Amino acid sequence: MERTEADTTQDGTQDVYVSEPFFKARAAAEGAERVLYCEPSSGQWDLEGERMLAKALLDSADYFLKFGVIDIGHFSMPVPVLRKRARELGYDPDLCRIGNPVDVRLGSNGAVVVKCQLFQGDTPAAEQANILWSNLEAGTRYYPSVGGAKLAKSCTLDKRCTITAAKWTNIGLWQEPVDLAVKAVTPVPIDVFAKALIADGGSDASTLDGGAALRRQSLHGDTAYYRGATAYLRGEPCPHVTGAAPTHDIIKAHFRECCGFDQDAAAAAADRLLWEVASYLSESKRALAA
Repeated sequence: MERTEADTTQDGTQDVYVSEPFFKARAAAEGAERVLYCEPSSGQWDLEGERMLAKALLDSADYFLKFGVIDIGHFSMPVPVLRKRARELGYDPDLCRIGNPVDVRLGSNGAVVVKCQLFQGDTPAAEQANILWSNLEAGTRYYPSVGGAKLAKSCTLDKRCTITAAKWTNIGLWQEPVDLAVKAVTPVPIDVFAKALIADGGSDASTLDGGAALRRQSLHGDTAYYRGATAYLRGEPCPHVTGAAPTHDIIKAHFRECCGFDQDAAAAAADRLLWEVASYLSESKRALAA
């Protein structure tokens, strides 16, 4: 680690100004736009004894949107140990870039939320993006983490450090996170990105009970639902519902008319999609009130 200045305060906290690379995903041994949403950092202590302030990411958000990348495991970063590890695992580091960030916002729970767009096509550059998307459809969970350069951090005597300034350049997706509190990436809009879906629909799925509550399921493990939900949320053309407000009846019509679901399955899918989006909002509100 290269330090340019360090000061110890009266309470024992050490403010350290640094310029060093960082990456927060741990390498394990192992036709329409494709959009993912994530909270790349929980703001809590990770397995390396560090935490990233949301302000550090927000202050660098413009730089990240202009120059940042989405990749597999941070392997595309110009860090020799990561590129070596990528090759050991059978990856070409130069082909691990799988997408770009398209929006960064502050969520209602105080965490930064990112919208990402994956590459697609049959070129070598899109191959890893295609593999990741197929794995997501099959139920594999990927976790995000931030990468870039630490510009400043504050460390306690027990060597726990809070990153207070950064040059954010990367979100790495991997199946084993360092930040154990971070959520898996999802194609369902979360937090501030989900509010448009709920606000215009007039449905509060968090209030579902009885039979409707029994329809709540995980996003993973149901490919037909997954494809129908992501198609709706991405706004893919459907002659029966294109341009319509996202009410329960409209979403049910989408699953019935455009995805081939029967009446009961379409109603269950509509309940499920509204609940999954609303659950993110409810969770954020609870976290904010805590």
